[in-house]
Amino acid sequence: MATDFTRKTLERLGLAVATGFGSGCLPAAPGTWGSLVGVVWFLALWKLNWLVPGIIVGLAFSVVTAGIGERHYARKDPSQVVVDEVACFPLAMFGLPVTPLWIAAAFVLFRIFDVVKPQPAHWVQRWPGGWGITADDVVAALYACGVLHAVRWFSGGWI
Repeated sequence: MATDFTRKTLERLGLAVATGFGSGCLPAAPGTWGSLVGVVWFLALWKLNWLVPGIIVGLAFSVVTAGIGERHYARKDPSQVVVDEVACFPLAMFGLPVTPLWIAAAFVLFRIFDVVKPQPAHWVQRWPGGWGITADDVVAALYACGVLHAVRWFSGGWI
């Protein structure tokens, strides 16, 4: 059985991850700061050639730690919890060229879709705990990725 010290330490660690190592506690636009941490997460995964396993692990951590953050802040989807942005940004870049232009485009579209929450993002956000917090960002990332793949296809790969 875990001691009280172990439980508190794990909760603090989970909260650190949930807040994007503090980026979600910055005074303005926490989701944008979390998405910037997500760009760093994506670049690390890409450089290490661990993109798919990293996405899977990141999403799992997001569901668990976002739930910890929600309980800590005692409200649904608190703004300080940005692990969902961190974990989902690599999905927005999946299969796209890794250049500053594509990263910037993915970043902007991901933020737009995350804020606007087109269906089914608005619906899945109602799921309980970390599931809902993470699921709407998965949808936003997939929309961003889809738009960028369409742009790439329609441009004939020129861009």
